[in-house]
Amino acid sequence: MLKKFKVKGFTSFKEETVFDLSSPKSYAFLPECIKDGVVRSSVIHGCNGVGKSNLGLALFDIFDHLTDFRADRTLYRTYLNADLPEGQRFAEFEYTFNFEGVDVIYNYCKTSLSDFVYERLTIGGVEVISSDRRKDTAFVCTLPGTDSLRKTITDSSISVLKYIKSNTERDTSVENRVFDAMFVFVSKMLYFKCLDFKAYIAEPPKNNNFITDIIEADKVKEYESFLKACGIITNLRVEGEGNRHTIVNVYGTDSYPLDEVWSTGTHALSIFFCWLMRMKNGNVSFLFIDEFDAFYYYTLSRGIIKQLREITNLQFTVTTHNPATISTSLLRPDCYFIMDKAGIKPLSARTDRELREAHNLEKMFKADAFSSIS
Repeated sequence: MLKKFKVKGFTSFKEETVFDLSSPKSYAFLPECIKDGVVRSSVIHGCNGVGKSNLGLALFDIFDHLTDFRADRTLYRTYLNADLPEGQRFAEFEYTFNFEGVDVIYNYCKTSLSDFVYERLTIGGVEVISSDRRKDTAFVCTLPGTDSLRKTITDSSISVLKYIKSNTERDTSVENRVFDAMFVFVSKMLYFKCLDFKAYIAEPPKNNNFITDIIEADKVKEYESFLKACGIITNLRVEGEGNRHTIVNVYGTDSYPLDEVWSTGTHALSIFFCWLMRMKNGNVSFLFIDEFDAFYYYTLSRGIIKQLREITNLQFTVTTHNPATISTSLLRPDCYFIMDKAGIKPLSARTDRELREAHNLEKMFKADAFSSIS
């Protein structure tokens, strides 16, 4: 799981910004929101322009260089913070993971999405990989089974960690197991926006058309039931010939392609459903949805959070502007984060009051009860 993330110098983050999921409180209710002492389910609130979207892109910077899949370059048009001084024009990232009870800290620095300055990996408090391309093309690696590996990389676009992973056959020591576990975790990360099926960072779906995905997975009835549970009544069936099929909504004796008659909200839900199939299959480790409920009624927003919370092997973070999602019936106070110029902190760290299950967190939020950071 991801325990903590730090970023500095990337887009809007001139100074270091920390997203810490490793300090939950001892609330007795909704224990499923926490796993192994780490916040598993979280919602980030914040004003427009505070950097919530950029936080998601920063979190997924790692995906581009540790997997075989490339992130959409249009999402990273602006990479470095514009106010960085000369000589410090680079972005720094640090991830703290925990696998098998062992902390894994990966920090690195880039001048662009594809150009490294340095990389360091620490497992259980011991630095096992170190590379600084400002000084040398050689790197240090003490992972068991890497003694014979050629430890030089001249291409600044290649991650040292990925190079080691791709060019060694290592034993099953703890260090190697958690090293491999980090790659598995990153390969299953998923970022998406709710209105654009092509605006995502993840292993690509089979098709670029989510209607085709639903048809090929034989999930049309499940999709119809999902929409019904969300308050949208449809009568769906598949029509078409040969390799050209689509989902239509039937109105009496007439039928219309669903993508021609659906509302904006139904469109957003349909994209969510397609990614939800992957989540329920256990193929998503960490999920980030930016403004996940921009087109949902508040009751639907709450229902989506409940669905995500119930996927036990999923760690997720979503951003929103909707205060109706702040409720102890959904998540705990240590799972709701506020992002502003002062940083990212949970509600439980933004008040001296002892927050309890009976508190109306939405009312307190609207009354500006969480404006200070303790």
